[in-house]
Amino acid sequence: MVRWSGGLDTRSFGWLAIFWINAPLGAAMVVAVRRTVEHGGALRSSARSARERIDVAGLVLSAVGLSALVFGLTQASVYGWTSVRLWVILAVAAAALAGFVMVERRVAAPLLDLRLFRRPNVLAGTCSRW
Repeated sequence: MVRWSGGLDTRSFGWLAIFWINAPLGAAMVVAVRRTVEHGGALRSSARSARERIDVAGLVLSAVGLSALVFGLTQASVYGWTSVRLWVILAVAAAALAGFVMVERRVAAPLLDLRLFRRPNVLAGTCSRW
């Protein structure tokens, strides 16, 4: 009797077979999204207007801020913690993320509704390690 394992599918079908597990999962996600999300990104049960626009400023600021933060933290061992270059990168990250928070407080359809952090469950789940 042969047991199913990661080794069985790679022996039988080659190592590329490990990526085929994503095909049924992806198809299930497409079906789930089509059933729950309207065109434009609003949930079907939501009262959001189809005229709401994408928060481009929030999108750009979050991408710049998070990218700079991750880059700065991963390159700290390369540049050294006393490097001016590293601190400039981290300052860019801090400024972009602060700008993101300011934009999200004022925009009509934010990427991240900051009121979400007023809920104890969300706050405990995201900040429990701090």
